[in-house]
Amino acid sequence: MGKPGPLDKDAMRALVARVGDPARAVDRGADLVNQVSVTASEYLRNRRDVGVIAEKRRRAARRRVSLWAVISVLALALGLTSLTDMLQTGFTGGGIGALVIFGALLVWGIVGSVRAARDLSRRTRVVRDLPPPQPKRPAVAAPIRDDMAKLDGYSDGLRQLVGLIGVAQDDSGLLAMRNDILAAADDAEARLRRQASEFTGLVRARASAPEAARAGIGATAADLRRQIGTGVLAYGDLVTAASETVAASRALSAGSPSPHADEALAGHADQLRALAAGMRELTTD
Repeated sequence: MGKPGPLDKDAMRALVARVGDPARAVDRGADLVNQVSVTASEYLRNRRDVGVIAEKRRRAARRRVSLWAVISVLALALGLTSLTDMLQTGFTGGGIGALVIFGALLVWGIVGSVRAARDLSRRTRVVRDLPPPQPKRPAVAAPIRDDMAKLDGYSDGLRQLVGLIGVAQDDSGLLAMRNDILAAADDAEARLRRQASEFTGLVRARASAPEAARAGIGATAADLRRQIGTGVLAYGDLVTAASETVAASRALSAGSPSPHADEALAGHADQLRALAAGMRELTTD
């Protein structure tokens, strides 16, 4: 057999290229499946989030207040117009009937406005007492999915634990601490998820970048991945401290015979505040 000609070499290159395409197609397909799955899970999670539900109901209550206010203003305007016309042209049966209708509509609107305002006030208190909705959880690249899965579990566990601190005593100081901890944790989580999105963008950019640029992109991505791993570990420490604080808080509220219950609760609360301050450090550039 003779040596392969130019056409044979071109055919071999094309064959090699085609062999590589299925692998890239599989990677792209897996990434697409993951994005669809995460999007669907995020949609369902938001629909079940009590903070999101409460905020939607508050917005609906605010719209009802506006609607009743508009009805009241229109009824008052029409009633005054009708009364003015009758004062100028004289009272008639039809005019008096219209005035009665507008008066009844005004009373109906005022009563509805008062009820809607009370409902809005109640729902506003509910939203204020509930923790804010959790940060969004976008799809990420495969190398950090395990870290983000840990962060998901930590975030869910933290909200459940912190929600138990001081519930029995309803101490204003403990309630303020809970809100402070959740605010710091949400800021830290949002920062970690922004970093995860940046890492995902770098991974995708590296796959399509020229060979000369891949080393620099890879180094940046590796550094960002280390930051994400460190941040997730710090978040886990916050969850551990929260569990210890919950245990001390419940022991104190149950009337624990330990003479050091107050000191234990104060110590764990201080630890939790210190870790919350540390989590805020993660949110600074």
